[in-house]
Amino acid sequence: MSLLVTSLLKDAIIMASDSRTTYQRKDSVRYEDNTYKTILMDGRIGISHCRNADIKGKKIEAILEDFMTLYKGSSITEIPALLKNYFLAIYKDINVAFFVAGFENYTPFIYRIYTQGNIEVCDVSSPQAFWEGERDAASRLFSPNIYFKENSRYKKHSHYPLRFNEFSIKDGIDFSTFLIETAGKTLTFQYSNHTIGGPIDILVLKRNGECYWHKRK
Repeated sequence: MSLLVTSLLKDAIIMASDSRTTYQRKDSVRYEDNTYKTILMDGRIGISHCRNADIKGKKIEAILEDFMTLYKGSSITEIPALLKNYFLAIYKDINVAFFVAGFENYTPFIYRIYTQGNIEVCDVSSPQAFWEGERDAASRLFSPNIYFKENSRYKKHSHYPLRFNEFSIKDGIDFSTFLIETAGKTLTFQYSNHTIGGPIDILVLKRNGECYWHKRK
């Protein structure tokens, strides 16, 4: 399934994803580590995807290339509905989760889209991070709601909030890399398929309109 991480900083959005696609048959599991889970549309809008890897044999990233050609120049606020409807028109049962992120007139926009669910507008009122896919390890690591039992009572564990307000772009890149690598390594110790792996692609979208790949396989 992979892990997608989208981080909102003061002056940038960092989008990161691993490269693993998992193919499960009756008696075997096969992995490929060459899938592009994050792409750049129109040089200004980032799109990340996970869950189903293809539709009727055509890979999701290839379908996204067709989508970007068809809807070139669209506003970022239009993309979520267009994206969901485009994929459902190809196959109504497709199960894909997307992040769509970018800036328009210096204002950040981050959307979480589920082809079999809702379109969610993410809170961009303050710097923070969002993740999608194999979220278990990342959520356990940074959840503020962890409790432990002391005698017969449950007490909330100490929690130290992440200092997103102070993050530089390098901090955002390092955080995304750490989260994906840690989640992937966690799976190696569990009775679980190793669905996170391969090279990590990292896209930087800056508030001033500049966009660049920090890492791309």
